[in-house]
Amino acid sequence: MAKTAKKKVRKAESKLKKLVARIKDSGSKSERKKAEKAAKKARKAAKKARKAAKKSKK
Repeated sequence: MAKTAKKKVRKAESKLKKLVARIKDSGSKSERKKAEKAAKKARKAAKKARKAAKKSKK
């Protein structure tokens, strides 16, 4: 169980890194807003995954 949770955390964090890079690259405001919204979601997912990983460890 802990292994899958760890994988989820890693996946969520890599997604977040990609999104942050996209935010920095995009010049247009609408595109940046979209990316930021997605990044917020990804950040939440990463947090959730981390919490789940902690829980499954116990």
